Amino acid sequence: MRDYLAVGRELSVKVHASLLDLCDQPVDMAHWEALEYFHRMLDKHLDLVQRRLLNGETIPAQEKVFSLFEPHTEWIQKGKQRPNVELGHRLLIATDQHQLIQDYDSPVGQVDVDQSIPVADRLLGRYGRAASPV
Repeated sequence: MRDYLAVGRELSVKVHASLLDLCDQPVDMAHWEALEYFHRMLDKHLDLVQRRLLNGETIPAQEKVFSLFEPHTEWIQKGKQRPNVELGHRLLIATDQHQLIQDYDSPVGQVDVDQSIPVADRLLGRYGRAASPV
C-alpha cells in the first residue's frame, strides 16, 4: 500500500509540474480545468487511501467519491441481495391513489426522512387540505 501511495504521489508531482508548464502555453481553459480537476481527484484519492487503509480512519460518507466522472453520485444500497451495490441518486416520488405522480425531487446529499415535511408542504400548497370526514 505504501508503494501505491508513493507512486501516486510521484504522479501527482509530475501532473502539478505539467499544469504549471501549460500556463505558459495557449491551452483551452476548459481543457486546463479538466486536467486540474483530475489532479485534485488524484490527491483526494491518495488522501483517502492514506487515511482509511494506513491510519485506520473511518471516512465520513460526504467525503467519499464513488465516481470521478459524476462526483455527485451517492451510495444508495449495500447489501447481500441483488443488486449488491447500487450507486446513483435517490428519487423522492409522491403519487396519488391512481399512481399518478404528483410531486418529485432528487434530494442530493440529503436524508429521506428530512424530505417528508417539504413534500407535504408542496402538496398542500398545490392542492390544499381535503375536507375532513364527518
